[in-house]
Parts: sequence; structure tokens; C-alpha cells
Amino acid sequence: MSSASDVRRERRWMYKHKDSDGNMTQDFIIGLKIFMYQAGQTPLTIETGKMFCPCRKCKNTRFVHSETVWRHLLNRGFTGYYYIWFQHGEGSYGHQHEESSSNNNYEAVASGEPSNLHGRDHYHANHGGLEHDRIHDMVTDAFHETTTAFGDNSVEEPNLDAKRFYEMLDAANQPIYDVCREGLSKLSFASRMMTIKTDHNLGEVCMDAWAELLKEYLPEDNVSAESYYEIQKLVLSLGLPSEMIDVCIDNCMIYWKDDA
Repeated sequence: MSSASDVRRERRWMYKHKDSDGNMTQDFIIGLKIFMYQAGQTPLTIETGKMFCPCRKCKNTRFVHSETVWRHLLNRGFTGYYYIWFQHGEGSYGHQHEESSSNNNYEAVASGEPSNLHGRDHYHANHGGLEHDRIHDMVTDAFHETTTAFGDNSVEEPNLDAKRFYEMLDAANQPIYDVCREGLSKLSFASRMMTIKTDHNLGEVCMDAWAELLKEYLPEDNVSAESYYEIQKLVLSLGLPSEMIDVCIDNCMIYWKDDA
């Protein structure tokens, strides 16, 4: 099973877009063909002809036709640190990567021979519990029960469940503010806020105050939740359990754990 460092080493081509003369490198073109083939094997792309675009501008937040993805990646290159193609068939199936298969795939594409590049045959890489990956796993799990929507009765445009899935992925991918540290997304912010609420037994009024304060002090372009209601709406979209408890009319929690 390949480690994260092995993956980065095998996919260095992703960030060698152009040479010193500004010409597109052969390694990038070959690697891009591998990526497009593998991404094209996911059920969602097979059904719709679309996929999330991992270019530097779209950053996996736009669901567009594969031809558009190809053009964007040729012109712009990949978004940073996208070594694990979790939006394109990797990281959600749990299958291990067979040794040297990436090298075999690279050689096969370079020679024009067919190769087995199906996403389900690729490896599952563990990022050591990074928040970014955890949130994406939660989104994928939340949508797992609705994947049958893309069966025989599917239509070209995604159904309501699929649209909900895309909205969650947008929230999982959307940085909390521009140029923030990778993994700090709108959805991860809401998830952390809800965890703090539960761990410290905070009332809704307190959560509203914290949300308002953080919104005010973060950079102006931030997309953090402005209220507890918005936080709750985002987290509940993941299908996480919600427990009702007794509160007073001022939203102070008075019956909880040992006090119940």
C-alpha cells in the first residue's frame, strides 16, 4: 500500500505544468490523460458526462462537462495539493492501490496502450485524520444512501438529492476566506462550531454571539456562518444526529447530562 509521500512522488507531474520556456511538459499531458480516464470511470460522470473541475480557479467547486475540465486543466493546471483525487474516484471506496500500478498506467498511456485506470482499482490513502478529508468522508457517507438515484431512471440533470450532495461538497471545498490554510472550509467551520457547542454545553444565544463575532473579525470576504441556525442547517445536511433537550425561554440549557 502506497504512503502519502509515495503518492506525491508519483504525481509530481501534476505541478510541473510548464517548463522553463513556458511550454506544456510531456509528463503533464500524459498524467492528465491518466487523470481524465480515471475520473471518467466514476458512476456520476458516466451518467452525466460531468465531473468536478480541479483546476486552480474552480478548485473542485464547479460541476462541469469533462471537456471543460480538460480545457481548464490544460490552461490552468491543478489546484494545490490535490494528490489524492477524492472527488474523482479515490479515497471513498477503500480499495488499496496495487504496487507500481501508477507507473504501469503512466507507461501504458505514454505508449498508447490500454490500461486499467478504474477508480475502484486505485488506492485509498490515509491523510492522518486531517479535517479536510474527514469532512469529505462525512459528505460522501451522508450521500451514500442516495447513489441509487443515478440508476436506470436517471435523467441528464442531477436530481434533488444529487444537488444537495453538490451543495454539501461546495461547502466542504469552499475556503472560509480567500488564501486561508487548506482544509478550513465553510462546512468544517460549522462542524467545529457544533462540536464546541456540544462539548461546552453552550446555548443558542451564545452560539449566535460567537458566530457573529467570528464573522466580524475574519477577513471581509469570509463565508463563515452568521448564526447558530445557519451552522445547524449545514451540519444537519450531513445527516448527523440531533438531540432535543429542555431549555428555558431565554435558550439557557438547564437540563443536561448530570443535571438532567
